[in-house]
Amino acid sequence: MDIPDKVFFGSGEFGWDFNKLSTTGEKASYLYTAIRSFGDSEALLKKLAKILDKKNIKYEFQKPSGDKWAPYGYIDHSDKTRDFVEAILHSERRLMRFLFSNESFVLTGNDNSDFGVEIEVDYHHEEFYKGN
Repeated sequence: MDIPDKVFFGSGEFGWDFNKLSTTGEKASYLYTAIRSFGDSEALLKKLAKILDKKNIKYEFQKPSGDKWAPYGYIDHSDKTRDFVEAILHSERRLMRFLFSNESFVLTGNDNSDFGVEIEVDYHHEEFYKGN
């Protein structure tokens, strides 16, 4: 795993485009945006920070933007990311693999489209499907 000098957890817009998020920055932004969508986001961020501190990984969390509707970005149907966030923050190893493994990625899409999602990889993996 390639761990950068510092990880920036920024906000993003995830909900309409078909993308494969595979860089540490992209995955960190997806995780951060998901966490910020919950009412207990401060407690979840403390849990994330505790793991990163323990691993001596420097990080920065984005401050809120001026957008009153989405100050920390947006994930369409973000409530359905709860299981993903809890699983990632429950295991230090899972968090490290998610953020820093070259084999880890997030696929985004648009629930208003007729396209389906297929994940084909030739290695053992965990899969979280948010769907709509």
